Amino acid sequence: GNSTEDCDPGKPPCSPTPVSNIVAAREGSQATLECTASQFSGLASPITFDWYKSGVKVVNPSISSSSVGNGTYKGILTFSAVQRADAGSYTCRANGQHGTSSQSSPITLDVTYAPYDVEAKVIFGVSVIGSRLTLECSAKANPSPHQYSWQKNGDSGFTGSKSQYSFSSLDYTDDGTYTCTATNSVGSTKSNNFLIVVDGPPQKCSTPSLSSTV
Repeated sequence: GNSTEDCDPGKPPCSPTPVSNIVAAREGSQATLECTASQFSGLASPITFDWYKSGVKVVNPSISSSSVGNGTYKGILTFSAVQRADAGSYTCRANGQHGTSSQSSPITLDVTYAPYDVEAKVIFGVSVIGSRLTLECSAKANPSPHQYSWQKNGDSGFTGSKSQYSFSSLDYTDDGTYTCTATNSVGSTKSNNFLIVVDGPPQKCSTPSLSSTV
């Protein structure tokens, strides 16, 4: 029905509405989810709110509600230091004098964080002279890394935005310790050290010829 019918004095509050459908916050910072709901303005009891994550009720001490006038209330769910595990889909319900509303449309909480578990590893080839070898820099991050840089023996001579670094034909001068750094909008993180030792070709076994003397 229309809003006037939904907000009839003898009915639960109108279906709550998210203030914003997507909330983005950096891990460790404060994040706030908000929705509003209305009831007949003549009712004495204020509206309170329950919050749900993927359908499961959220137990959080930082749930509050406040009147914004004319029977409308705002429900607020606050994370004082939001964590990546808090990311997900949230809905709210409004509790009034005459019952509980239906669920709101979802609010997506997107938690961003710097790269972690950054690792340099071989994804193709072997470390034999003349061979092709490809290293890859893998990382977990939100948002995904937009830049990678490579270092050899601590020298930042290898740069670029590629997650892979390839040797078309390995040489003994490619021996060394390689690291990569993954960067996103939150920060940069360096990988483990990855050692490349270039091996030579297999040595052929030869039998020395015996010289005869006359």
